[in-house]
Amino acid sequence: MECKDIVQCLSKYIDGELPIELLEQAEKHMAECPKCTAAMHTLRETIQAYKLTGKAHIAPEHRASMLAAIKEAARTHSE
Repeated sequence: MECKDIVQCLSKYIDGELPIELLEQAEKHMAECPKCTAAMHTLRETIQAYKLTGKAHIAPEHRASMLAAIKEAARTHSE
């Protein structure tokens, strides 16, 4: 499993929804990759903060730029 694969399955990993074989591959990769481990912890903390604070409202005029920034961060991280 590579960084780009981790980015694709991180939410399922955190939610405990990965099949066992992918879970093992993800854990092996993250044990060797501090960037993916940091991404996982950051996403887990973000999800937890979201659950504690409730649904955030993003103004329509900011959604496109936020989505673009998230996609760019994922692309950059997976390289």
